[in-house]
Amino acid sequence: MSKRWIDKIRKVCVLSGLMAAAMMLSSCSGAARGKQTDLNAFYEISSSEEYVVLLDGENIGKGFKSGQEIYLPYTLVHEQINDKFYLDRERQQILYTTPTAIESVEIGADTKTMA
Repeated sequence: MSKRWIDKIRKVCVLSGLMAAAMMLSSCSGAARGKQTDLNAFYEISSSEEYVVLLDGENIGKGFKSGQEIYLPYTLVHEQINDKFYLDRERQQILYTTPTAIESVEIGADTKTMA
């Protein structure tokens, strides 16, 4: 997977993390009033490798962490984040289009299937 793709996906995950932190801080202010929200329960997170993906404050799906990388399902990226990703099942590649080029990565290269 090209560095630009990874950078774009990381930016989304970082923004999601920042939004989750902001929501956690706002729930902490609720704790001062006597009520605290369990964000793992709220977002139905079942493991420490699972992450919620927020876009403009809306929960659009889940990603997962493997090692130091965070991965997002293809359908989430294509349908919710950037429709310039295309899955070519015949060639077993994921393609990304830019104004000047079409980049591709073999399915399974630096990727992990989300269960």
